[in-house]
Amino acid sequence: IWTGLVREALGRSFAWPAWLARPAMSQITASSPQVLRPLDQDQRPYADAVKPFNFLASPHLAPLGHPAGVDAQRFHLIAPYTKDARQWTKLRWTDVYSGEAFRITTGTGAGGDRTARVQSYGDVIARYRVHPEAKSLGPDGAPCGKRTVGLLRRRPVRLGNLVHIGKETNRLEEVEQGLVHDWDEVQLVFREPTADPWVPEVLPRLRLLVTEAGGVAKLAERAGVSVRTVQRAVAASARPRQAARAALTELAEAIPPPDGRACRACGAPVRSNQPGARYCSARCREQAKYGRRKAVTVNALTPPD
Repeated sequence: IWTGLVREALGRSFAWPAWLARPAMSQITASSPQVLRPLDQDQRPYADAVKPFNFLASPHLAPLGHPAGVDAQRFHLIAPYTKDARQWTKLRWTDVYSGEAFRITTGTGAGGDRTARVQSYGDVIARYRVHPEAKSLGPDGAPCGKRTVGLLRRRPVRLGNLVHIGKETNRLEEVEQGLVHDWDEVQLVFREPTADPWVPEVLPRLRLLVTEAGGVAKLAERAGVSVRTVQRAVAASARPRQAARAALTELAEAIPPPDGRACRACGAPVRSNQPGARYCSARCREQAKYGRRKAVTVNALTPPD
C-alpha cells in the first residue's frame, strides 16, 4: 500500500490488487459475555458455537452507512471469524447491542433497513491517503488538513482546563478493538464542583431564563436542544453534552446573574445568613469536599507524561 501511495504521488503507475473491493474487516476476540451474548449460543451445537476468546470478524461501517432506525452510537456488527473472504457479504451479521441480524454491502447506495453499508479496503486506503495529521501544522502555519502538502511542523498546545479522569481500564480490550463507540460508557471523570462554572454561574441564570422564556419548552426551542435536556439540566440531575451545554451557556450568559448567592455544588440559592457561605446545605458541602478529595487522589496517582 505504501509503495502504491508513493508511486502515485510521484506520478507513476501502480497495479492495485483486486481484493481492495472486499469489505474491510478486523479480527477481534470474544473477550466478554457482552460480546458472546447476541450470537444465540444456545441455539447452536457446541461444536459450532463461538467459544470464549475465539476470534470474531467485525466490518468497518462506512460514513452514514448505518441501517435506518438504529442508534449510530450503539451499533457494532460481529460474526464468527472465517478466512474465506467470499463469504463475508453472505454471512449473518449480529449487532452486539440489540442482537438483531443484518447483512452488509460495499455498494454506494443504502442496502435497505436490514443492510449496513461498510467500507471496502479501497475506501480505507482512500481515507488514509488524505487523513489530516491533527498534531501538526502545514507549511503555511495552518492546522494540517486533507489538502495540506509539504513539510509539517509541530503544533503548539496550550492548556485549557483540567479534567481528572480514571485509568480507563474498564473494558480495555473492547475499547482497543473498536467495540465502544461512546466514551461515556467507559470513561470515568472526577469533577470538582467549585472549579466548573456551570454550577455556580450558568445554572442559576438558566433557571431564571426558564421563567423569562415562558417555560422549559420555549427555552429548549431557543437553544435548539430537546426538552428533556433542559429539564435534566435545570434539575441538576445530569449535565448536558458538549453541544447542548454550549448552546445553553450562550443563552444564559446573555442575562445578568440573579440576586443572591448560588450554591457551588448544585446551583440552588444560598439562604444562610452566615457571611461567606458557599453551599445551600451540609450535603452539598460534603459532596464538594468528596469531589475534591477524589480529584486530588487521582491526580496524585497519575504520573506526569
